[in-house]
Amino acid sequence: MALNRKVAYIDLTSGKIETSPISVDMRKKYIGSRGLDAYLLYNHLKPGVDALGPDNVAIISAGLLVGTPASASCRVHVCAKSPLTNFYGSCNGGGFFTPEMRWAGFDHLVIKGKAEKPVYLWINNDQGLYDVAQECGSYEDFVDYIGEFMTQTPDGVKFNDPAVNAIELNADVFDF
Repeated sequence: MALNRKVAYIDLTSGKIETSPISVDMRKKYIGSRGLDAYLLYNHLKPGVDALGPDNVAIISAGLLVGTPASASCRVHVCAKSPLTNFYGSCNGGGFFTPEMRWAGFDHLVIKGKAEKPVYLWINNDQGLYDVAQECGSYEDFVDYIGEFMTQTPDGVKFNDPAVNAIELNADVFDF
């Protein structure tokens, strides 16, 4: 796994995903998730982009020791152009999402664009990345569909399944 790390480039506007390996040279130059995230953000962000616009890029990544037995290493790092500073914005959190993402073969998700309707991205250990930008209907239909508690996707994936870990970005947080 350590020698087989990948980045997934997810375009919500077109619904396309491209993946590419992370070379050993890149991993040596930009150690860990924050270093490589800064590099990816610098190279994928156009000058003068509105931090709250669809041209901003959000990068979700796993730290260097995520998915290993190292204590307190299951951290997720998210970076984008900050609307507060109009510069590099960075935050992190804990949980099970990034170990699952790494075990599925991805270290970084570079997300750009704006989907017309609510979408989800499914990452599965044995199949990698698929069902990109699966339409869930209009936002109002989606809210009606989930009611008070979201229990499953239109494809039947149950979110109350303890084997499913999720991270959510939505219009209330980011205007993708």
